[in-house]
Amino acid sequence: MDFFNGLKKLGFPRLTMVSVDVTTSCNLQCPHCIVSNEARHDSPGFIDVDRFVSLIPELVRLRCRNVNLAGGEPLMHQGLRSIIRFCKQAGLNIVLYTNGTLLDEGFARFLRTYPVSRLIISLYGASDEEYSELSAQGGASLFSRIRSGVKAVRDMGIPHHLQVFCFKDKPDVHERLLQIFPEEKAIPQGWLVVPQSHSHDDNQRCMISAEDMAEHFRCRNSVLSPVVKSLRQYLYEKKASFVCGAGLGGVHITSDFKIKPCLFIKDDALTFSLDSHSLEEIFFEKMPAAIMRKISADGPCYNCSTRQFCRRCAALGYGTERAGQGNQVLCRIARVMQEKDMRVFNL
Repeated sequence: MDFFNGLKKLGFPRLTMVSVDVTTSCNLQCPHCIVSNEARHDSPGFIDVDRFVSLIPELVRLRCRNVNLAGGEPLMHQGLRSIIRFCKQAGLNIVLYTNGTLLDEGFARFLRTYPVSRLIISLYGASDEEYSELSAQGGASLFSRIRSGVKAVRDMGIPHHLQVFCFKDKPDVHERLLQIFPEEKAIPQGWLVVPQSHSHDDNQRCMISAEDMAEHFRCRNSVLSPVVKSLRQYLYEKKASFVCGAGLGGVHITSDFKIKPCLFIKDDALTFSLDSHSLEEIFFEKMPAAIMRKISADGPCYNCSTRQFCRRCAALGYGTERAGQGNQVLCRIARVMQEKDMRVFNL
């Protein structure tokens, strides 16, 4: 219990954020996407609006102020506007993720009335031809639709980011998008460039270099809040099997109302149903107890010379049998960070 006594002194666990699968359906079939392929199988469908709305008072009571709405493609849910409206009326901050193909002037007008904190538009290419490869329904002109949607939210003054996924076979996609969306340069933090390091089926075209990923991790670590940094430092010092706030600072809610530490964790021992327990009971009792049983200080990962440079995630770290085997992508990145003295933690 010393582990959790220390966490309590830092103010954890505390529910600062929930991410929500509004739907697991999507109109794209991206080869790199863990969400649209695995979640579609685990919890297919659309989240029940009335039931989610009934959770909002509990979120407010637990002082959770941040809700991330994702999927699948959230704009495919006909009840998305109701979800956003009820969240806003309760004073919650919303981050909405979308692939942008269904953005239009009507939805932009809605967001002007019920503004989200951030609208994050994920981009995977820079032409209709590139997007035709990703369409689940053979749709044409998808990128043209995205351009129209971006223009609509820009004209309405909606805060938005363009989240660009960089692939090995599209090394220049960011530069091409900068030319297509020159107006976004003027928006503070208007671009988020995400190197895609893995895919659900190990599709090698989705892999980029360990050097690029190391630089990405270094930049991300530099903008973490002091609270998050203190949590990760504590987890590192205690040799926990992860250096992530999953299950300690936030949780993920699936479209069929199961609670788990994060989207990427596939472990029944860390998954709880709201059919059987309240959100408060799950987060402050059931999940900490389950995490406690999963924490391990055994195996080569915990005595590895690159540990101080490693960005092990909870999805890998909770599974001790996988932790002992290591992870080839993260191991390569950690070695690069060690060579360049790009420390995750400064002891």
